[in-house]
Amino acid sequence: MAPTAAQQLETFLDEFTPDVAAIARSALKKVRRQMPPSIELVYDNWNGLVIGFGPSMRASEAVLSVAIFPDHVTLCFLYGVELADPKKLLAGGGNQVRHIKLKSAADLDRPEIKELIAHSLETGPAPFPKSLARKLVIKSISPKRRPRRPLSADAAPRHSKPMKATTTHTVAQHFDKADPAVRQCYERILSLARKLGTFEEDPKKTSIHLVRTTAFAGIATRKQRLILTIKTDADIKSPRVKKSERTSANRWHVEIPVEKPTEIDKEIAGWLKNAYALS
Repeated sequence: MAPTAAQQLETFLDEFTPDVAAIARSALKKVRRQMPPSIELVYDNWNGLVIGFGPSMRASEAVLSVAIFPDHVTLCFLYGVELADPKKLLAGGGNQVRHIKLKSAADLDRPEIKELIAHSLETGPAPFPKSLARKLVIKSISPKRRPRRPLSADAAPRHSKPMKATTTHTVAQHFDKADPAVRQCYERILSLARKLGTFEEDPKKTSIHLVRTTAFAGIATRKQRLILTIKTDADIKSPRVKKSERTSANRWHVEIPVEKPTEIDKEIAGWLKNAYALS
């Protein structure tokens, strides 16, 4: 019998150190008590484990998430830029996301953090239906992931399996044979993406993924140009788009060749912003 979503989440949490896992489990319980019944979207990503809380299956409508990393747990306000924060608790300098690094799950009992959580419900693009029932959904499991425990951690995860040898890819290797302008284009894309909020660079064999909870953009390098792939919720009709692929009922991946940093303009910035919101 296939494991339930709750059982899978427990397995994911078991891979962290006991201290981090304990903070994460307690934090999730406290958030569930403070939030209305939510759709909880679980992303077992390359860089960490994320559980988002929202009114629907759309990741873009989630307002809050608990992100678990090898050495800490973070409470993320996905539309945190809109929150009043008189006590300056929120970290982050992007256009949208703010976060609080938890010292312990007890931080969630602080009145000022409870107030931020309560007000976060007002920041999302969609309301929480009064009839909504809590549901836990495993949205994605990354085939390649960072170790869930610091390298100095002595104990092995209870459910770990022997690791197969893997090839480590780096961002730098994608530019080994590319002209300097290609790297400049990439840095320009990163600069625009950082204005949107937090994300990770996830280098693969043939491209670099930019990952929020899921990948919102991909960059494949060539000698004299790069190919920018962006996630969209509608086909983009533009002469700049050289390839468009429909991946599901309301998702497309579009490819835009870029040769010069000046080509990374307001139009591409808008497409990136939309892709980030969908991820």
